[in-house]
Parts: sequence; structure tokens; C-alpha cells
Amino acid sequence: MEKCLHTPTLVRPKDGSKLETLIPVLQWEQPALIYSKIEVSTQADFSTNTGIVHGLQPVLAGFQELKLGSNLDPNTIYYWRLTFLCSGGLDDPNARQGGSSTASFITGSDGNILPAPAPLSPAEGSITSGPTFFRWSPVKGARGYLLSSGSNGFFFPDFVNGTDTEYEVDFTYSSGHYNWSVAAYNDYAVGSFSTPISYENKGIAVTIPE
Repeated sequence: MEKCLHTPTLVRPKDGSKLETLIPVLQWEQPALIYSKIEVSTQADFSTNTGIVHGLQPVLAGFQELKLGSNLDPNTIYYWRLTFLCSGGLDDPNARQGGSSTASFITGSDGNILPAPAPLSPAEGSITSGPTFFRWSPVKGARGYLLSSGSNGFFFPDFVNGTDTEYEVDFTYSSGHYNWSVAAYNDYAVGSFSTPISYENKGIAVTIPE
């Protein structure tokens, strides 16, 4: 199988870095549009993964970054890399494949884990329609919040940066039962998530003109 002509350059964390966080921001330079995924592991050969933190999908050329949405283990050596397809489709056996170099970093261990915010709305058992407006109580020391919402085991995290304690998610055409919870994060880690809240969204009826 042919190799790619260009490979991404890992920018940060630099190889061998000692960090003060459990949720590092991974940064890299990408030379061309490629299908890429990011892998993080406690093993240099990636035989044990914490999971693919960014699935295989098209990413544009240029500077890229990804903030981890879940905490890594404290005071632990991790390795990270990009693997990718630079030509052909996902199901093309002749697609050219490649990979970046591997960099390592050590996570922090002395930070503060924030308590969970109190969810305010939607309330347990409530019924909404159309776009859903989430609200929660502020947490002292938070740099932002991580909202997790979804249904049927599929949850979609959204980072809410800064001091905002409300966020709108567009469920305009998606009726059904949903759960949501929220956590505060600081520079060190994502804090505890609130107890999941269940609610129903009716969606918006679409009338087709005769």
C-alpha cells in the first residue's frame, strides 16, 4: 500500500512535556485535507488505548487543535499520534495511509476537581419542543462547562467556554426522550457531572403545503 507524501506535525504537547492538567489540548499542523484520527495511549506501541479521542473524519489543512473532554489519569505517561488516510475513501483498499510521529507527555497530579453544577432546566420529566435551552447553576473557579446530552446511549459533549451557564441545542426535528448532565472544568480537569436529567422533546411539526 502506498504511503502518504505529507504527514501532520505534532505541535503540543511537545514530546516529553510535564503538564499541569488532565485534559490537555492536542495541537497539530495538517498539510492537506485528510481523514484523520487521534489516538492516546499509556503504551508507546498503542497496544492499550484510552480510546480514539477523535474518530476518522475529514480535517482541513492548517493548524488544528482538540481539547480532551474527559480526564486522563494523574501523574501518568501518555503517548499520542495521528493516523490517517490521505487519498481514497474509507472503504478503498488502495487508499494511501500514513501516520505522524509519536509524542509523549506526563499528566499533572496536584489540581482541584470541581463539584457538579446544579441542573436547572429542562427539569426532570419536563416536556420541551424544538430547540432545547439548557441552564445550570454556576460553579466557583470554573473556566467553562461541559454539557452532555443525548439519547439511546449516544451522548454529545459540548464545551461552553467562560462563565455562561446556559446553552441552546437545536432539536428542531428530533422528537424523543433525552438525558442531560453538566460538569464544570478548570485548567486542571473536568469536574464531577451532575445527576442525569430525563426529559422529552416533542420536536416541531412540519406542515407540508398542499
